[in-house]
Amino acid sequence: QKGMVKYDSARDKYVAFYRYGGDDKLYARIGTITGNGANTAGSITWTSRILVKNSTINNVDVAFSSYAGKFLLVYTTGSSGSGSLYCLPVKINTNADGFDIGDEGSVTGSTVYADEFRLSDTFDNNHAAIVTYRLSSNMYGKAIRLEPNNTAPTLSAQSNVMPSQNYYPRAVILEAHSQRFVAIQQGSTGTYQKGSCVSMS
Repeated sequence: QKGMVKYDSARDKYVAFYRYGGDDKLYARIGTITGNGANTAGSITWTSRILVKNSTINNVDVAFSSYAGKFLLVYTTGSSGSGSLYCLPVKINTNADGFDIGDEGSVTGSTVYADEFRLSDTFDNNHAAIVTYRLSSNMYGKAIRLEPNNTAPTLSAQSNVMPSQNYYPRAVILEAHSQRFVAIQQGSTGTYQKGSCVSMS
């Protein structure tokens, strides 16, 4: 994911987060929809490009916490296709023309390839999201929690979600009724059709 668009339900804004090809840094644009209605096509107006992370990244995954009123960004650093995995809380500022950026947290200092991590699509009732990532032949996971008045994310200990299977994370989805996360994986070389699901809480 070189970029993605997420909705801020607290501010009624869309934000496009992306790696900019000009310098490979992390940028965003804030979008405002006008004229939307049952009988109106509507339009969206975007701000100019806003720098979010002033260093090179590979991929980025994003979720929005309505509890904290913030986006959670998870990304790999570096330009070689792999790097350490970090997370960052980002909040639209009062004027909706920029961001209040929190403190960066380290998910893992080990090398993660750009397409080998996934962040859950939403947060659970404990206000936590799950990120899964592949290291060597194992798939690991961590819970990340954002607080409204805390600039730093809170990360859980690392859990080995799928040991020694050499599977690749492809999605993490919250099952709302049970409040368990379902991690979807793809099989390794020669067994791509043998993906599996595991649940986490």
